[in-house]
Amino acid sequence: MYGNLAQNAGFSKMLCPALSSSPYAGFRLWLFLRCLIVFASLVFFQHAMAAESESLLQDTGFERGLQVMANVRHPYTRGEIEEDVLVAKTGKLSPVWRLNQWYNTYSIMDALPIMLEKGGVRWELVKPVDGVSQFFKSVTLAPDNSERGDVILSQNAFAEYALAKREQREAGKASLYIDSLEEGWPHLLLAQSLKSERLSKFSALHFSLDARLLGHRANIHEGYQKSLHAARFVVAISVQNTLSQNNLWLMLPVYDSRFPFSGFGCRKCLDDGEENCYWPKTRRDKGRWLCPLDGENWQRNSTKLGTNSLLFRVPTKALTQGDIHSGEWVHFESNLMPYIEEAIQAARDSKKTSGFSGDLHRYRITLFTLGWEITGLDEASVQIKNLQFNAVRKPRKISGHKFIFHD
Repeated sequence: MYGNLAQNAGFSKMLCPALSSSPYAGFRLWLFLRCLIVFASLVFFQHAMAAESESLLQDTGFERGLQVMANVRHPYTRGEIEEDVLVAKTGKLSPVWRLNQWYNTYSIMDALPIMLEKGGVRWELVKPVDGVSQFFKSVTLAPDNSERGDVILSQNAFAEYALAKREQREAGKASLYIDSLEEGWPHLLLAQSLKSERLSKFSALHFSLDARLLGHRANIHEGYQKSLHAARFVVAISVQNTLSQNNLWLMLPVYDSRFPFSGFGCRKCLDDGEENCYWPKTRRDKGRWLCPLDGENWQRNSTKLGTNSLLFRVPTKALTQGDIHSGEWVHFESNLMPYIEEAIQAARDSKKTSGFSGDLHRYRITLFTLGWEITGLDEASVQIKNLQFNAVRKPRKISGHKFIFHD
């Protein structure tokens, strides 16, 4: 602001009213030096007070490719095996993004790369199921390609369940669907580990992404339950307390096959019980948060394990006013800091979590993931580009002649 003002002639006359009218050379020189000091001070303060922004993610265009992780039955097993690398461009830098393919029958590394005419590389996996060739999944990398986007993730859960449920079908069970979330479901996720500074250092966390639905087929069969079976493309951000090491998940819904828009994933309760609760429309609505935990009701013998971490879903309309179901490009954008603060408060409100203080200095971002989780028989494909996740530093305080960062 001040830089623009300093270039304005009217502002210069306001600061130096006698610069051009004084007949005294010495006085005019004094006025000139005074104006020079004022301008220099304004520029100095402008830069000193400016907010500094930095990307928390590396390689947001996926130019360094993907480190493929070997598919495991339990996604939270320690020591995941690195299988191989998918890369569209050759380079010296190793991938920072991992491709997790939990509860998948086959690995994407079984597919041969296909060079695309208009740029990019696609790995498409096709395997026989009951004597018929079935598409299972594909990954397309086309960094900086305006037509193809940076990444396309496609998955066919129908093929996965057809194989996984084969023995049960032969034994007389008709349904291909999972019966509950205690069973595993196919994932195709991109993940990057982060180690951000303490969140108290930042005034904002700006997330943005462009996404487009390329196709979806629900494959509705007997046994379908709308509340359970769906295809969801989700961004999940892990927020960790540095003292207790406990985590919570901030969930950003990009696509849900059942609804164009999703609300908060948590209720608010007007007392200490769970009966006088409602679904809030804004984060400022009255009450204490009541949120689900990842796998809180799953049994020890479940085929699907959970992190037992709190899940706090941000409403779709806090991210975009567009409808990704339209098949057009939709822009998602939001400052996530207020929602992280609410998620921390939700963890503090919960009777099932502990080790969550109210001090942002005790928190940092540790993991960023995005991709498919499909609990139905859906086949779906989403294209993404222009991913950004930037932290804005708080302006520096001025104390005397020293500049001190906020804590």
